[in-house]
Amino acid sequence: MRKKILKNINSNLDKFLPSNPTIVFGFSGGADSVVLLHLLLKSYKKEQIIVCHFNHNLRGKLSDRDYIFVKDFCNQNGLKLFYKKENIKILAKKKKIGLEEMGRIRRRIFFEDVYEKVKADKIVLAHHEDDQVETFIMRLARGTGLKGIECMKIDDGIYFRPMLDASKKDILEYLNLNSLNFVQDDSNFDTNFTRNFIRLELLPKLQELNPKFNNAVSNLISNVSDVNAFLSGQINYFRRNFLYEFGKLKVLKLNSRLLEARPLLKSVMYKILIDDLDVSEYVNSKNLDDIIKLIYSSKSSGQVHISKSLVVEKGYKNIFFYNPSKLYPEDFLCKFDKKKYKKNFFEFNFGKKNKIEGICSYLKVINPEDIIIRLNKPGDKILYSKKKKIKKLHDIFINEKIPKFIRPYIPVVECRGEIIKVIGVRAKSFFESESNEKDVISLRYYSKLLEVIL
Repeated sequence: MRKKILKNINSNLDKFLPSNPTIVFGFSGGADSVVLLHLLLKSYKKEQIIVCHFNHNLRGKLSDRDYIFVKDFCNQNGLKLFYKKENIKILAKKKKIGLEEMGRIRRRIFFEDVYEKVKADKIVLAHHEDDQVETFIMRLARGTGLKGIECMKIDDGIYFRPMLDASKKDILEYLNLNSLNFVQDDSNFDTNFTRNFIRLELLPKLQELNPKFNNAVSNLISNVSDVNAFLSGQINYFRRNFLYEFGKLKVLKLNSRLLEARPLLKSVMYKILIDDLDVSEYVNSKNLDDIIKLIYSSKSSGQVHISKSLVVEKGYKNIFFYNPSKLYPEDFLCKFDKKKYKKNFFEFNFGKKNKIEGICSYLKVINPEDIIIRLNKPGDKILYSKKKKIKKLHDIFINEKIPKFIRPYIPVVECRGEIIKVIGVRAKSFFESESNEKDVISLRYYSKLLEVIL
């Protein structure tokens, strides 16, 4: 193994593992895992390395042979071993997925169970550069995005791959120099498996075209990784600064910078759906494209139903995310008193003249006991301004560009059957005064939601 590669592996161990770590190591007994475990034993005490071996039960006695090799290796080196055997063929058939994918899923579950049990710092895997190139081709063939092209990472959450920059050639050289034994998995030569077909049939052809094909792929992955890191920073900036949460409602405030970068907006939307709303099982390219089309359409409002429990709704320059079965206007009726009320997305209270902080309206009312506050309802009208013009609330909402979503939540002040104030709108009714006059009461109101979306 080249000194540079060996130095790089040791550097990765120092960089990504804490001092005195507890490591869960996935040990197949193959060449790659034997080399990495040999290196780990040079750097850490045996008590710090917890070995895991997963038997896929695909090769009968040969699978059992691998386990015996692993067990003997652990006994000789005083390493603690966790072992699990499952029939991957039966599980894959039951779930209707490929053997490779089912094996990967069940291995990960096993490794992560041990990780939790021993309270480890990392799960260490022996993937190398050739594995990375194979993964790249596999994803490219099946279809992927920028994130998928990035493939495996050296440090990836609880997983750690310190040999990802080492080639298979480096690994075999190290084996020979140190006279290390390992077991050969004969299924690695079965081209019915996609990864084997890529390694044995496709890659040699590509390397004929470009002898430095592996380096070219590694450089591309590195460049894509840099782009993804930049995009991730931009996406997180917009999520931090323009995504708001109001209980069961989330709102994305669209600004010109975000709207000018359509691909960025799509990435932000995808991240919100996957990470903030945790609906990955329902998200697909169609409904994501439907959301983007709606945002850029000339319509001021519209909806995309992601699932029964999630609606994405446009309201002018705002996007609302909510579960329609859990979020709806709570009906109420409040009479005049000095209490502070919190209803839906609004808070309000009546107070004495000159002693109310916040947003105030002064209402000309002879008898305050006649006042009630309720939700607006279809057909509601108000005597609008000093011109004594009657206007429908619906028209006021449109004029002030109040999104359809929030309209049913807006409260009104009613006196003797007549609406004298629409809470939260700029339009003033005939019954509102500019100052504290005789027979005037003060109404304080506030809505963080309205403040954000208007």
